[in-house]
Amino acid sequence: MNLGHVTFELSEARMHLDEVIRDLREGAIEPNDDMDVQVRLEHVLDHLCFAWSSRDLTPEQLKNLPQSEFERLANTVPDLHGQRVIP
Repeated sequence: MNLGHVTFELSEARMHLDEVIRDLREGAIEPNDDMDVQVRLEHVLDHLCFAWSSRDLTPEQLKNLPQSEFERLANTVPDLHGQRVIP
């Protein structure tokens, strides 16, 4: 696992999630502005998906990653040991 890369992506996800939480609490996001929240959460999810999907890529592979492959990895939600169901 490329720990530097994974921790960077997770830190980015956390930073953006903290921004969403702050903006919701401070009223910077309108209560009914689902589109704004959706776009922001999609960005957080992109970081989480990319962290997982590219965890084994070397720095050189990441540097040379084509845009189309980056988009595929960032937009593929992994199935982490089966379906999650809340009882």
